[in-house]
Amino acid sequence: MSRIIATAAIRGAHSYVEQAKQELDKTIEAFGPEKNVEFPNTAYYLPVILALMGLEVKTTGDAQKALEHAERLLPPVPTSQLWVPYLGSALDAGIATLIAEEIIEALKYVNGLEPEEPWLGFTDDAILRTQGIKLVDGRMPGFAACVGALPTNEQAVELARSLQERNILVFMASSANGHSMAEQLAEEGVEMNWDTFLVPYGKDTSASVYALNFAARAAMTLPWERILIRRRTVVSSSPTRNMPQPRGRSTSASPSSPMSRFPRSCRGESALTNMSSPAFREMRL
Repeated sequence: MSRIIATAAIRGAHSYVEQAKQELDKTIEAFGPEKNVEFPNTAYYLPVILALMGLEVKTTGDAQKALEHAERLLPPVPTSQLWVPYLGSALDAGIATLIAEEIIEALKYVNGLEPEEPWLGFTDDAILRTQGIKLVDGRMPGFAACVGALPTNEQAVELARSLQERNILVFMASSANGHSMAEQLAEEGVEMNWDTFLVPYGKDTSASVYALNFAARAAMTLPWERILIRRRTVVSSSPTRNMPQPRGRSTSASPSSPMSRFPRSCRGESALTNMSSPAFREMRL
């Protein structure tokens, strides 16, 4: 892994953990260690921290425990004199950053800092159920996280429209030189909300954690097993005529297998859709 990239990632992690620590100390000083820490209109504790650590953050004291774990994950910033494998350190730094960012965003609600237009902030459970089901039943093929801003407003609109045409959910956060993609779209009169698939989370870079927050809760909320079984049944019962064949890819199924007539992408052999795969068993657990 590039030392330059790893160094930037690790420095950023140190910066975010320090920012979270300072803001948490101020909140504890103002409200004490038993102050509730939660996002609005959700039955979940801080979802990313819960998914990564199994820790239920209910109070500022619990948030302090999560942040202490993030501090232990922080590796030293690489030096220019000594070259070592950086991947493990960069991954640890990334986890520490996610923990710190979620704490930073949660503390905004604790301190009464509600998002202002055009920003939407946290996605509540009702919207999660409505939009998340589209990701797993095929109506919405995926989502894109857009961080910062584009060189021009016209390019921002072009990117947004191209993703909308594909029914891809667009999460926007952060800024570049004081400007963000969401602000560029607002200046051009583009409507942004969940119905238009354009979701502006926040101008701070820490707001980008809401995209993973959404994914983590979707994994814990939606009936994945029943959805995947239903989709697999539909694929298995589909006619084989005019079935598109993947280019340059061979199938691993036995010639005598009924599923050998289908492309790999339709046979449910990925880690996500294969019911017997270790990844799926882990997801169910």
